[in-house]
Amino acid sequence: NQDGYLLRPPITDLCNTPPSNALMTQTNWEQLANEYTQRDFPSSDSICGYKMVLDLLGDISEKRILDYGCGSGKFSRVLASRGAKVLAVDPTPCMIDLAKRQNCDNIEYHLLDWGKIAKEASMDAAVVCYVMCGRSGDDEFVEILQNISLNLAVGAKLIVLDPHPARKQKDMIGQENMCRSLLEGMVTPVVDFYRPIPTYLNLIRRAGLDIENVLESLTPEGMPHSLLIGAKNV
Repeated sequence: NQDGYLLRPPITDLCNTPPSNALMTQTNWEQLANEYTQRDFPSSDSICGYKMVLDLLGDISEKRILDYGCGSGKFSRVLASRGAKVLAVDPTPCMIDLAKRQNCDNIEYHLLDWGKIAKEASMDAAVVCYVMCGRSGDDEFVEILQNISLNLAVGAKLIVLDPHPARKQKDMIGQENMCRSLLEGMVTPVVDFYRPIPTYLNLIRRAGLDIENVLESLTPEGMPHSLLIGAKNV
């Protein structure tokens, strides 16, 4: 659309592993790479999620933005279209391969291990969109944010966007807060982990960040959709 949220470039198949129907304890993004990449941003995610991130970022022209867990680069391309210089990182080789096959203007892609980012020049902001919900351990959650903060300038924003916990709670399957659900437009389940909002806030504070914004979005039907937490690097 005119805001650049809905992107579906032509994709050739890079990952041929068929999705598994076995009980999953974590999402296999190598298996899901093509399926994820060929779906549009669902309109609900654009309106109730990514738009909040863009509004909070404000003017990002010429700003250096870290997109952590960039997947196939959908939101990275949105950020770049608004003038940002984007450092986009993800741990899934197929996702990075797919991202690099599309428009890379003002975007630098890197493969990484979870929580490990090579120290870059200070970034002006970082976005972590629908990523932290997939990390099961609280210590890992904190470590990831601490590593991100090492790449941020003092006072820079770090924005965490996740599905609203009320959405995740209904998908719980009774194992260590595990949730299994289908993303809109996909046929293979995705595994996430439920955390209440106070836990998000405590973990972000544990990472040494100052919380500035807590926003909860609703769908047009009045159902909880996304949770956004804006923090400042200190």
